[in-house]
Amino acid sequence: MIPRFNNFKPEKSASSREILPAGGYVCKILKAEIQTNDWGSQLVLSFDISEGEYKDFFKTDYNSQPEDRKKWRGVWRRINIPTDDGSQEDTWRQNKIKNLAACLQDSNAGYVWDWDETKLKDKALGILFREFEWEMEDRSGVSTEAYSCTDIDSVRAGKFKIAKRRELKHKVTAPAPTSVTDDSDLPF
Repeated sequence: MIPRFNNFKPEKSASSREILPAGGYVCKILKAEIQTNDWGSQLVLSFDISEGEYKDFFKTDYNSQPEDRKKWRGVWRRINIPTDDGSQEDTWRQNKIKNLAACLQDSNAGYVWDWDETKLKDKALGILFREFEWEMEDRSGVSTEAYSCTDIDSVRAGKFKIAKRRELKHKVTAPAPTSVTDDSDLPF
């Protein structure tokens, strides 16, 4: 018999949760904030899907998680703030912010980009998701992540292109499985 342990409550593992398919989604921004890390600052958008088959996807996901491990997964973190240092990387950062501003303006009648991230709450935005490979300890898999944006009319019309899967840079290769051809030694 399996020994009992304290705080036991049957719960599904994270691997059983639904993964959002790669694609474009009309979303509503719930929160926008600047976060600073040791490598720089980034604009972080928390959002949920506001239309279609996957409406309220991240709210449903959040509500299905165990109380002690709740995590909002509708987050786009890869909007790095430009430093105006003239580097090629900074030019990419500037282009990403320019695209975000244009998409927000095109998606929200009367909205004009004014550099105030707190005013992004409740704004509509088309957010594009791609697949990415992940690896943690002895587990690996494929999930999806927000990687870019477009205007909501382009999402509704299906006029967007999904980027290819972001693959792991350094994959750990697992040993080849051994095959059992003779099962006469098995205990069952």
